[in-house]
Amino acid sequence: MPVISYFILSNLISSISIGVVLVIVPWTLVSFVGSQALIYINIISLGFLLIFRKQIYMLLNTVPARNVMAANMVITSTALSLLLFFPGNKLLFIPMMFISQFYIYFYYVSRGILTKELVTDANYGKYNGILEIENQASAFIAGGLAAYLVGQDQERLNEIIALSMSGLMTSALVLVTKVKSAQTEDLPVNDAAMTHSFQIKLSFIAIGASATFICVKLLDVINPIYVVDVLQRSPEVLAISGIFYTIGAICAGLLGATQVVKAREFDVIILSLAGFLSFCLIFTLYPRIELFYASWCAWGLFNGLSRIAWQTIAMNVLDKAALSKFFAGVTMMIDIIRINLLLIYSLAIKYFSPELSFLYLSAICIIGTSLCLAGQKKTVRS
Repeated sequence: MPVISYFILSNLISSISIGVVLVIVPWTLVSFVGSQALIYINIISLGFLLIFRKQIYMLLNTVPARNVMAANMVITSTALSLLLFFPGNKLLFIPMMFISQFYIYFYYVSRGILTKELVTDANYGKYNGILEIENQASAFIAGGLAAYLVGQDQERLNEIIALSMSGLMTSALVLVTKVKSAQTEDLPVNDAAMTHSFQIKLSFIAIGASATFICVKLLDVINPIYVVDVLQRSPEVLAISGIFYTIGAICAGLLGATQVVKAREFDVIILSLAGFLSFCLIFTLYPRIELFYASWCAWGLFNGLSRIAWQTIAMNVLDKAALSKFFAGVTMMIDIIRINLLLIYSLAIKYFSPELSFLYLSAICIIGTSLCLAGQKKTVRS
């Protein structure tokens, strides 16, 4: 089996495993300390990432991405074992939330770097698309698996944790034994790509394009409020909307995998932002359940396409060292923006109707588009 296939397999196993953890841990914490405390825990964990950002950059630039990914999985799996040894201690779920946030950060940055090492220039869009499909499929499987197992018997929590541990360790083993980087040296890149001003412009595009991702994360909070208070529907609507989102995101991955995105990445970003914005506005004007499901499908499609496109742009113009620092910096900035926008929304919802939630998302898309246009000049390949 080709090395890239083992890489994708490892990603699938680890994504399902950590996906289950990311359902179980917040769910347990909300029932234990409350939703507001969960937001603060996320903010504090982000603060730690900011404090140690220089050390993180150094680590990502000096240690092979494969080793970072594998170590990330082993450390997280080891931390999960504490939940098994002390099953009645729910306080342990607080540091586990910190660790899971660190895992996500290191995982996505190192995955992007390793993808660049394993894939040729012409195939960046293709494999970013494949990884998007894998990401959505694993999230769907993990969410369904966690919901089913916990729904059947909440006492099976230890079994779920043990399965997640096993999955992470298996994934790390596959990485270490089967995934070898075929590209040991960086290919020549344009010197302009290394300049500070260029990377700032590229950051504008990446952060602007990530407006769709930020909106999707805000929808995790907005969705249950809107469904219950505005649409006045049962909770099953949340699950169905998730299915429609997954369908849209997988379609984005398929388009990326067939290289539809290739050489027109910036156009894809702008169209994705416009599409996401359009469905926010349409649903604001016509809040019907049919449009709600259609919107979730569209949001999955446009978020997936936007993410594939901006990551492909970065991989095409940055060498490995610059890419690791760039991915780390952009990921951190996106997290900072996301937390701040969530805090703003949590305050605004006290004074404004939830019906205006999608106008809030529309404004974020407009700002994202403006950032992309500001960073366009001399950044994207002609």
